[in-house]
Amino acid sequence: MMEIRFTCQGHPNAKASHKTTLEFTRESHLTPRGTCIVGVQADFKLQQIKKFLTGLKEDKIRIVIVSGDYQDSLIAVPNRHFSDPDEMVIRTTEFLSPRTFATRSSKSAADLDNNLKRMMKTYSIRVVISAEGCQRLSS
Repeated sequence: MMEIRFTCQGHPNAKASHKTTLEFTRESHLTPRGTCIVGVQADFKLQQIKKFLTGLKEDKIRIVIVSGDYQDSLIAVPNRHFSDPDEMVIRTTEFLSPRTFATRSSKSAADLDNNLKRMMKTYSIRVVISAEGCQRLSS
């Protein structure tokens, strides 16, 4: 099973209300305008993520977000050309950019569990991205 893990911090301005994206950033600050950002000070490393993406055999990945006693998960299609060292964006659409880690996500920031979103305003967040149990897309 291929898997990567990283952590980030919650933030009082984490609204998690964006309807088409969610984002983790290495930045330490967050303005109220960042409605898709669910975690700051993310400690992911681009080289580690590129190695994960290169080794993937699956067409979909599962992303699990945990904060305190709450968690939520989503399924998305990885962007094997992801190349941003500071921002990881997951989109419900098919829009691609260097910041796009995955597309066709089953959830956006707005769709995350409300208890989890409440926890993300103050507590640390654990993110697990895995290819375990994900099925190939039908052609």
